[in-house]
Amino acid sequence: MKRTFFSGGLYRDALRQLKAFGIVFGVISAAISVAIVIIAYYSSIDPVSGQINFARIPPPSAALVAPVLLGIVFAGTLMLIFRAFSFLTSRAASDLWHSLPGTRVSTAVSLVAAALTWLYGIITVTLLLTWATYAITGLPFNALYVPYLLLGYSAAATLVAGAALVGVSVTGTAFSAFIVMGLTLYLPRFVLLIYAHIVPVVAPVVYMSDMGLLGNPAFHLPSALTFALFDRLFGMGLINTGMSELFVFKGGIAYTAALGAITLLLGVLLYRVRRSEIAGNSAPNRPMQHIFRCALTLPILLIGAGMGLARELNPSAKIVILVLSMTVYFCYELITTRKARSLLAAAPLYPAVVAATAALALIAAGVGDRLLHAIPSPGDVKSVCINVNAGYSDTPNYNELMTERIRYEDPVIAELLVDGLRKTVEHIKSDYR
Repeated sequence: MKRTFFSGGLYRDALRQLKAFGIVFGVISAAISVAIVIIAYYSSIDPVSGQINFARIPPPSAALVAPVLLGIVFAGTLMLIFRAFSFLTSRAASDLWHSLPGTRVSTAVSLVAAALTWLYGIITVTLLLTWATYAITGLPFNALYVPYLLLGYSAAATLVAGAALVGVSVTGTAFSAFIVMGLTLYLPRFVLLIYAHIVPVVAPVVYMSDMGLLGNPAFHLPSALTFALFDRLFGMGLINTGMSELFVFKGGIAYTAALGAITLLLGVLLYRVRRSEIAGNSAPNRPMQHIFRCALTLPILLIGAGMGLARELNPSAKIVILVLSMTVYFCYELITTRKARSLLAAAPLYPAVVAATAALALIAAGVGDRLLHAIPSPGDVKSVCINVNAGYSDTPNYNELMTERIRYEDPVIAELLVDGLRKTVEHIKSDYR
């Protein structure tokens, strides 16, 4: 049989299968986005004159242009991928699909392509209708946001779809697939986020914005948007970048798109080697069950480690963190296996999760300590720049543009700054610690 990587017939069948979800999501997304503009228009009418002073109405920020797409990117993508691969949770249906002619790769690629077609279509139509509504009403609108939002939302949806595909490919139940999807999407970046928070705790002279790609959460759009939303709702201080700035951060869009393509490829490869008998089981084998359970528990302990190094935990809070992590650890095992005796086999591995957490925290603290002592000599400083933009914005204001490119090469300035850095470090060592 000729090996193919895409099936047009299966793709069209999947489009029809997902049509109800796609239409519902599209109508909701477009209707809410257009309604927001119309409400803003009528709310801006002066009740006395009946006129609108358009000059006094600021254009919406990027985050407020079709905000409902955030829900589509996360919940909509999850539901479309899970619907397309719903046969993987039933042994009979899974056996039937695995017996159909065509390659595993062709099946996975065709089904994912159908889901992404609906997602990209919903994002595009929603943004274009929103733009058109602004144009018709005459309300101020920055049209340059549209391509950024189109690319940003599409890149984020691609990465979420890849994580969902990984989830359904390595598990056989909807619950475990959802958990693995969340771990794939958030755990690596969350570990790096804790690392990026621990390093400045140990070395306050270092900022998260100085830590490059790995330490900058703004590069990972799904995580960054989630962290920014939590910051806005609860003031948790997880990220220094606002939601609007994330949508115009070209580095984040490009990185998310590339990571999304890699994650999709990983999901396809995992689907290719998937065994049909996994259907109905939470993991393909016992070692993977251990990995899923430990990975789910790790973030809770990492939060405790980060807060502990920042001296924000009292002894009772540490006990709460440990009890919560053990609760999640054993509840996941019980829910997914539905066997009480499996808790006995899972118990010995919990200390390993604690040890891994401690190792990660110590590595981050060691990096911070090394950076704290990395004081250059005045002769090593070639020039000095003043960057007043502490975030990762691609839309700096005029003052930032005028100052960040100026290089001061006076050795007196370099000597003063190095001396100030040395005194700051000494203060940190003697007072902060």
